[in-house]
Amino acid sequence: MKLISMKCPECSANLDVDMSKVNSFIFCQYCNAKIYIDNTNTELEQTKAKYEYMNKTEKLKNRYHMDKESMDTLVTLLVGLGICAVIAIGALIFALVFA
Repeated sequence: MKLISMKCPECSANLDVDMSKVNSFIFCQYCNAKIYIDNTNTELEQTKAKYEYMNKTEKLKNRYHMDKESMDTLVTLLVGLGICAVIAIGALIFALVFA
């Protein structure tokens, strides 16, 4: 259940509204005003956009972490290959010099 914050148009009280209440009426818990919640409510749309942005941001964060782990693995592999190449070249030089 996702809640959105909005203000009562009658008493300006802060209200937390369940997003499933879109296109229905709610009652203000402070002044008992009947309020219609529709999807054209600017604050409601801004809140929906904020949730969508947060979800996209979270997905990007997860993707970044996966990519970072892959990058760390790749760097480790390349460093290991570099060390092996240096050892192989050293062994080749040693064999040529002392053979």
